Amino acid sequence: QEELLRRLEGSSFDVIILSDYAKGCLTDDFIKVLIAYGKKAGKPVIVDPKGLDYRPYAGASLITPNRAEALAALGLAPDAAQKGEVLAQSLKENFDLDEVLVTLGGEGMVGLCRQGSLVRLPARTREVFDVSGAGDTVVAIMALAMGAQLDIARSMELANIAAGLVVEKWGTQPVFANELFAAAVKDGNKESFCSAGKICSAKQLKALLGPPSARQKEVVFTNGCFDILHAGHVSYLEAARSLGQKLVVGVNSDASLKRLKGETRPIIPQEQRMAVLAGLGCVDYVVCFDEDTPEKIIKELAPDVLCKGADYEISEIVGARSVLESGGRVQQISFIEGLSTSDIISRVKALS
Repeated sequence: QEELLRRLEGSSFDVIILSDYAKGCLTDDFIKVLIAYGKKAGKPVIVDPKGLDYRPYAGASLITPNRAEALAALGLAPDAAQKGEVLAQSLKENFDLDEVLVTLGGEGMVGLCRQGSLVRLPARTREVFDVSGAGDTVVAIMALAMGAQLDIARSMELANIAAGLVVEKWGTQPVFANELFAAAVKDGNKESFCSAGKICSAKQLKALLGPPSARQKEVVFTNGCFDILHAGHVSYLEAARSLGQKLVVGVNSDASLKRLKGETRPIIPQEQRMAVLAGLGCVDYVVCFDEDTPEKIIKELAPDVLCKGADYEISEIVGARSVLESGGRVQQISFIEGLSTSDIISRVKALS
């Protein structure tokens, strides 16, 4: 405890999270010290509670029990038919809490603001793979948002979106900033479409896809330079997407493309090439690789299907061996004759 407090006193922070697992570190007295320290610094203190006695959490900015925890803390039976609003109000009054957020599983969440107003959000309709980590995600996003000085209502909106995203993933997984941004934009305007969430790092994408044994949908991988996207590319990518349920497109970085094509390439920088690909409806994820070939990222992602143009023999396709050895399959796709980036560049040069 002394070491934790010493580190806290010597650091700059925007929010304090007390995630109480009742393992002995967060004693009643230490909890009170941390809450007082946060209040003195003018920073929110958010508590993910444990146990039946919430009195040590008095003065916390926000407490985030689920329905079962709230019922237990109030001395009610586990099957008591209490509405979330009543639970939040009772917790706030009984334990001198500034604000309360009660998560209600499939019923969403209820928040009680400092001024007494209630915020109720229904659960977002999602294809649920695993609910592990949903509660921790809510706490983390609430802390992030409140640390950025958003009010509880807007913080809850973001946390609700994030919880909806995390239950779509296998196991305990993070929600990445680009995912949350894209989902929040779409949520704010039901007719809008934001492709930012499709562009991922290799690490993010590996976490999003999970191992083949845990996937519910077949993952297809293809790759290319995509320097000046044309109709031939679109036709090829649509054919690739038809081979599974998720299409991942690997894109050569600028440095990689330059090594392959020469000093005059790329014409279009990698960020723009990736953005254009992400805007295609048939593409689910876009990832950049800096090596000369995508072999490393193919091994990391372990796609169920690897596809490449029909001008390659399967034995020549980079990554084919590792995909086949892991039980996946390799497919060849024909290109449309007469459509190529090199031809387009040549025609433009001829006009200049």
